[in-house]
Amino acid sequence: MMAQASPNGSVLYVSGEESVSQVKMRSDRLGIKHPSCPNLYLASETNIESIIAMIQHWDADAPCAGVMIDSIQTMYSSDINSTAGMKECTLQLLRVCKDANIPMLLIGHITKSGDIAGPKVLEHIVDTVIQLDGDAHSPNRFLRCTKNRFGTTSEVGVLSMTDAGLMPLQNPLQAFLSPTVTIAVEGTRPIPVEIQTLSSPSFEEHRTSCKCHGVSYDKLQLIFAVLESRAGVSFRSKSSFVNIAEGYFLDEPC
Repeated sequence: MMAQASPNGSVLYVSGEESVSQVKMRSDRLGIKHPSCPNLYLASETNIESIIAMIQHWDADAPCAGVMIDSIQTMYSSDINSTAGMKECTLQLLRVCKDANIPMLLIGHITKSGDIAGPKVLEHIVDTVIQLDGDAHSPNRFLRCTKNRFGTTSEVGVLSMTDAGLMPLQNPLQAFLSPTVTIAVEGTRPIPVEIQTLSSPSFEEHRTSCKCHGVSYDKLQLIFAVLESRAGVSFRSKSSFVNIAEGYFLDEPC
């Protein structure tokens, strides 16, 4: 994508997790041919000093339009051999790319809780943080911006995993239609999401339990209280389950 968007400059893709031959196998599987990206250069390296030397070499010989690092967690510095080395690697890359006015894309891992793996300071160093998430059992993915120094963070991209890789979902309104939906608003985009619910008698008398996925537990308790107070629907001694389909999370205030 970076190479196609910059036809007059070269783009350096550095993989710390795969060899160059493995990256080529993936590009062949996705149908990415060399003529469509003649200015894309691949490298398999994890030493930050070697990567910086590559960037400076490319910038000296030809215009460098962008650098992509996959992933920052695999990089190390010869000077620092600890967790702080990840921060130092990011700072060195940031310094080199800003001095040469080169855009850089860092790919990173996340923890089970959805946070960026590694020091929290990484989020403060970069200009923009974009997170790709979704349900592992669904082809749909949501691209969210959690930090943006140059614009809004209230937009979302809806993508679908296909044989040719991630593609924009042309009609997300139709893709999420089902018998039970609610309209969630992400920035200026309305997205219908399916709500799956189940309520059954609890196995233990006078015990109420609630499990939810994709919606705030506090928001769910508020909805239950309103239903019980205004609609006469009792959830006492019940086990209730609520799930938002497609891995979507309703991030709305209570």
